[in-house]
Amino acid sequence: MELIAVIKRIYPIQYFKNNFQKREFIVLTEERFPQKLIIEVHNLRTDIVDPFKVGDRVRIGINIIGCEYIDRNNTVKYFNNIVAWKIVHMT
Repeated sequence: MELIAVIKRIYPIQYFKNNFQKREFIVLTEERFPQKLIIEVHNLRTDIVDPFKVGDRVRIGINIIGCEYIDRNNTVKYFNNIVAWKIVHMT
């Protein structure tokens, strides 16, 4: 799946246990009803955000990841992540 959007904010890399790294960035999509989305890049892909800056118009290749989580009260919860695997400048 792909999105065309404008980058609104880029966050620094976050480091977690087991050598996991995550970097997040915020985009505003170009749709009839634009959406502000937080997108992640993981591990060896955290550097794909480096060539971009706030205000850049980009095409983003994404995967939508869904996870099930059981909290301390044994309640099942669900959440989604949008994970980028490719980002290119749009002209």
